[in-house]
This record gives sequence, C-alpha cells and structure tokens, in this order.
Amino acid sequence: MNSFIRDSVIQRFEFCWELAWKVLKLRLEQLGIAASNPRDVFKEALAAGLIHDGNRWSEAQRMRNLSSPIKGCWRTILPCLMTLL
Repeated sequence: MNSFIRDSVIQRFEFCWELAWKVLKLRLEQLGIAASNPRDVFKEALAAGLIHDGNRWSEAQRMRNLSSPIKGCWRTILPCLMTLL
C-alpha cells in the first residue's frame, strides 16, 4: 500500500470518528445529558440506547488514540481498523 492511500485511510477514520462523537454529543445535549469528551459521550450514548456495542466503540476509540500522535504507526492501526468494518 502506498503512503498516500495509507494516510488517506487513517485521515478518513479520524474524520469519521470526530464526526461520530460530536453528533452523538449534540443528540445527548438534546436529551438533556451532559458529556464533554468522547469517552463520556460514548458511555452516555450506550446508556441512552443510542449505540449498542460499547466494546466496539471502545476499540474504535483506542484506534483513534493510536492514530493521533504518530501517523507512522499505520502497520498497527490499519489491520485493527479493518476488523471494525
């Protein structure tokens, strides 16, 4: 896989992750539930029934945390991302 495709996959995952937690945060606010960070948002969304597989979301959060500081760790991140699909 060339570096352009690799970086594009990681960037798309990061974008989708940010969009997912921020949309859930807005929905929780509409329901009167306060949560300020992704971990709390997904915990509250699970409790509110907005999402169903908390373990999968936790794993996705772990992958997001891995992808953020070092783009060069794609050999670890990419196979893990593929298991979430």
